[in-house]
Amino acid sequence: MRIDATYIKVRGQWRYLCQAIDKHGAAVDFLLTANRDLDAAQRFFRKMLRNQPPLAPDRIGTDGAGPYLPAIAECRKEVLLPRAPTHPVTKRLREWIESDQFRVKRPMPRVGGFRSFHTARRPIPGGDP
Repeated sequence: MRIDATYIKVRGQWRYLCQAIDKHGAAVDFLLTANRDLDAAQRFFRKMLRNQPPLAPDRIGTDGAGPYLPAIAECRKEVLLPRAPTHPVTKRLREWIESDQFRVKRPMPRVGGFRSFHTARRPIPGGDP
């Protein structure tokens, strides 16, 4: 599994878009949040692992941001992850998710960004039900 975060503008304010994709490049889950801190990382991991219970990844590749490692440890304590996954921090593992973020940012209006959370969800893979 690969996880990364990027900025998008929603209602004139910059927000973090955290995304997760599997090893085949399919979108697993996303979270749109105001902060990129430990609480947001824990909320993202809980949401992702509760929506996909049999997921239990062996490897979680990230960009090395500080909140990810404690969030993974917290999910391990809550038994959302049955075993401790390896946590590689490499650019090569994140190439697919970086290209996926381009598809999200391309339809973003140049001035002011997206007008609402709902319109921001549309270009995100797996975001519109």
